[in-house]
Amino acid sequence: MRQKKIVSLSLMLVLSGFCFISLVFAENIYLKSGKVVKAKIIEKTDKYIKVDFEGVTLTYFNEDIDHIEADAGGAIAPQGQTGSHSSGDQLSFQEQVNHYEAILKNDPNNFDAHWNLAGIYLSTGFGPQAASHIEKAMAIDKEKAVKEDAYTMLTMAYYYSGEFKKSAAAVEEALKINPNNEAALGLKSALDAVSKRDFGGKLPDKAKWGGQESAGEMGMAMLKEGTGVLGDKEDSINFDFAQFHFTPPAGWYKKDNLRNRDGAISFLAYKKDLTSFPSMILVTRDFPGAGVNQAIDFTRQMRQLMLSEGPGFHVAEPQNVTIAGYPAATYEMWDDGGKIKTYWYQFLIEGNIISLQLIAAPDRFNRDFAEFKKFAESMKIVKAPAGK
Repeated sequence: MRQKKIVSLSLMLVLSGFCFISLVFAENIYLKSGKVVKAKIIEKTDKYIKVDFEGVTLTYFNEDIDHIEADAGGAIAPQGQTGSHSSGDQLSFQEQVNHYEAILKNDPNNFDAHWNLAGIYLSTGFGPQAASHIEKAMAIDKEKAVKEDAYTMLTMAYYYSGEFKKSAAAVEEALKINPNNEAALGLKSALDAVSKRDFGGKLPDKAKWGGQESAGEMGMAMLKEGTGVLGDKEDSINFDFAQFHFTPPAGWYKKDNLRNRDGAISFLAYKKDLTSFPSMILVTRDFPGAGVNQAIDFTRQMRQLMLSEGPGFHVAEPQNVTIAGYPAATYEMWDDGGKIKTYWYQFLIEGNIISLQLIAAPDRFNRDFAEFKKFAESMKIVKAPAGK
């Protein structure tokens, strides 16, 4: 039986991509430990500061801070990355995790350590770990956690874990407390859209992100799998119903077909280069829900789901086109912040949606689109023999 996903795989690569790829402007927070944290400060008091950590609020106490300097126009990569995404003494993802885990080793009931760990894991899509620390924080001081919008955070944590019914229950709790909670309303809208499109209006107890246990696992697999191999010959992605052959974009770095734990292939991908935010070309597979008779039906559903994610996303009206001799639907999406632009060709083949996708920074988009279109037009489909 086919394993359906939380959201379309191709959409997940964009929406979660803001957690893994996006850049933010920040201040430099110098800790007494010698480390430097770059983050946007959203609140200052005489006891602590709160910072925006990829959309999640974290707390640093003044007693641990040496001084703070304004960042001179620099941008930082998200803390969910290490290696080339870190610079200087900036705290990496693992260093931040280690910092708060060390606090918990000596003080297991430290509310703030649990809360900050939840934010770190949530910002990188690791739902199970985030949910565990939110639940522990609530057990320590439920009133304080609820004031910090714990149920909305749990909604996201369960969502990233594939725990659909728990996510739906958590968002209802958040809306009981505050019916005008915009974040909770947006998450409820997204859950409702996914329920109707992918699951016939009834959310399952558990689903997976592209064969992985959490959005974070899938995102890290997407970013790491096979990077560094230049594509130089015809590539193919193999599904149970057909093989898809492509001429790879010249000089782009190939990512090998990512295999799920059940052996199925999730996607084929290429990077323009190995920078922290390269242009990417992706080939993904999705399972359309009810009411999809041609590719543009699915594309329109995807557009509505994207728009339901809230303000900041702009999605063009889908159009019918023909690519490589096959009917397809096409559309593009961009964000208010000018961080990312993405373009899709989507095909309905043997009851499956195959998406070809370009993701690029707006200033590189036109340069890379010609290569993307050439890649799409090279597609050849060999259908599997009957009974396969």
